[in-house]
Amino acid sequence: MKVCLFGGTFDPPHLGHLIIAQTIFEAENFDQIVFVPAYQPPHKNGMKISPVDQRLEMLNIAIKENPNFIMADLEIERKGLSYSVDTIMEYKKQKIKVILNLMEYLEEL
Repeated sequence: MKVCLFGGTFDPPHLGHLIIAQTIFEAENFDQIVFVPAYQPPHKNGMKISPVDQRLEMLNIAIKENPNFIMADLEIERKGLSYSVDTIMEYKKQKIKVILNLMEYLEEL
């Protein structure tokens, strides 16, 4: 599966985010766009941003009509400053774990 991670503060998510995501989805033939809201973006450290729960709710509303868009809360769960490299590494680990768990499940059949 070809997946694009699309990170940001999404405060608020807006039409520009959705247009960029859809354009990339189509241009690069992705199977899915994964929106990854930042817990605390390093470039906005110390700046006032909306509470996490509000940003998650707004993002869920913004992407709910597009079946190619999902949200992952990796950075929210990790807390602290949100660096893309950490998110990519974590996402890869989770995907590998899912594949390994699937293989274990299939072996049990």
